[in-house]
Amino acid sequence: MDLNTNTVAIVYGNCVSGTATATGQVGLRGADGTGDVNNRLGTDWTATSVGTANSSSCTLGTTNAATVPASGLTFTYAPGAWLSAPTVYASLPFNEDFSSWANGNSTGDLPNSTYWRTWPSRGNSSWRQNDIPVSSVGYTSTSGWYDNAESTSSVTSIVAPAVAPTARFHSYYANAGLVGNMDLYVNLSSGGPGVRIISFDYRNNSGSDKLDVLYSVDNGVTFTSIGSVTTNSAWTRPSFIINSNASNAIVRLSATADYGSNDIFVDNLSIVVSTVPPPCTTVSAPVNNATAQSITPTITWGAVSGAASYKINLGTTAGGTDVMNGVDVGNVTTYTIPAASQLLYGKLYYVTIYHQMQMVQRRDVQRFHLPRKILVVLL
Repeated sequence: MDLNTNTVAIVYGNCVSGTATATGQVGLRGADGTGDVNNRLGTDWTATSVGTANSSSCTLGTTNAATVPASGLTFTYAPGAWLSAPTVYASLPFNEDFSSWANGNSTGDLPNSTYWRTWPSRGNSSWRQNDIPVSSVGYTSTSGWYDNAESTSSVTSIVAPAVAPTARFHSYYANAGLVGNMDLYVNLSSGGPGVRIISFDYRNNSGSDKLDVLYSVDNGVTFTSIGSVTTNSAWTRPSFIINSNASNAIVRLSATADYGSNDIFVDNLSIVVSTVPPPCTTVSAPVNNATAQSITPTITWGAVSGAASYKINLGTTAGGTDVMNGVDVGNVTTYTIPAASQLLYGKLYYVTIYHQMQMVQRRDVQRFHLPRKILVVLL
C-alpha cells in the first residue's frame, strides 16, 4: 500500500510450476466476501484480463514460463473517480418514489444523483432498486434475490401502498451486523413554519435486522437518532419528527443486516412541514384515578397511525419521571411493570404515554393509586 499515491499493489516474487494446475483469485474484495469484481482472469500471466464475475480466477500451470507469474509481476489498484457530496440540497416538501435509480460510485446505486449518496455503493450491504439484475450490484450470491420477491419460501410482494421499484437492502445475504446507508441532502429551513416530519412505506418480514433514521447538521461528522423500525407483517408507514431547521442537513436511512430470511424494503419517502399537532394516544388501563391496582400493573393504550414506537414516563407527580423516564417499549400498545421494578403500596402514580412523533407537551396522563394494604388486583 502506497499512501503517497493512494494505490495498492500486488507484487510477485519468484514462482515455479508445480505438478498440477491450480486456480486462485487475484485482486481486492470487500469485507463481506466476494461481492466486488476487482479480480483478474486468464491462464497466460503475461496477458491476464479484468475479471467479469466475482468468481473470476487465474490459473497456475505446470510448464513455468507464462503459466506462472514472473518475478516482479505487479498488479496495481487505484481508486476510481469518487462522486463527491451533493452541492444542492432538496427543498421541502420532498418526495422520493425510488423509481429511477442513477449511477454514482457504482451501477444504479443512487435513488437520484442530485440529492442522494449511498455507502457502500456495491456489494451485499448496499442499497439498490429492488428488481435490479444481480449482475449489476456485485452480490456474493443470487440467493434471496428474485425480482419483486425474496425467495420461494419467504416472499415480500411489492403491493400497495408500495409501487415497484422500491429501495431494497439485501439483509438476506449481507453478513450480520453490516450496515448500509442512504443519505439524503436536504434543506430543512425550507417549507415554511411547522414541524418537519419524515415518513416512508416500510416492509421487513422477519429477523433481527433493522432500519435506523438519523440526521446530521455538521456535514455528516455526527448524527442524531430520531427513531428506528424493525420487523412487521405487512407494509406500514412510520413517521418521525426531525427536530432541526438546518439548511444543510443530511437525513440518513441506516440498515443493519442479520443474514436472515428477508430483505428490508422502503418506498414513497416524504419529508413535509406540518402545522397540525401530531395525534396523541389515550391510556385505557388503568383508568384514571383507579385504586386497588397491582404492584406490577399492566398499562394499555391506543395505537396511533404512523407511530413506530412508544415511550413511558411514570412518576409520583403529574408528568413525573422519578420511576420511569422515557423508557422506549417499542411498537406495542401494552406494557407490564416488571417484578424487579414493582411499585409501592399506598402511592399515587401518574403514567404518561407518548410516541416518537409527539412533542413532549402532547401526552396522555393517567393516575392510579396503590392501596396501603397488601391487596393485589390483577388487570
